[in-house]
Amino acid sequence: MVSHRSEDRNTVTFQVPAMAPFQAPPPRHTAPREPLREERPTSAGVERLIGRGTADQPSVAALLGMSVATLRRRLSDEGTSFRALRTRVLSARAMDMLGSDTSMITIAAELGFADIRSFSRAFKSWTGETPNAVRRQLKGS
Repeated sequence: MVSHRSEDRNTVTFQVPAMAPFQAPPPRHTAPREPLREERPTSAGVERLIGRGTADQPSVAALLGMSVATLRRRLSDEGTSFRALRTRVLSARAMDMLGSDTSMITIAAELGFADIRSFSRAFKSWTGETPNAVRRQLKGS
């Protein structure tokens, strides 16, 4: 770099060496990126967590490492909803338990209902029949 003073004492002129024009680096040719973990459908993870007793959406989303909005979006992409999965898991568990000698109070509590009445109402909305009627059918009487 060369500098010199002009006749005006307040002006300094610098000569900067010419720079090469900017060139972008050549594109990288890499193999497609492998997923870091095995991708499983979100619905399978939701069903597993509901089956273990986590029945509210925010808790399930947090355990799966995503927001509630992302959980809803992924389930929608799979053609289902949290409510549908919860209903399927709880009704299947209820049917299994109704086939045993487990009391209605215990079934309601294990499925997360506050009382027998809440459980009966939900069960009837799922199946169209009361838990007692299904129990009688399963017992063959």
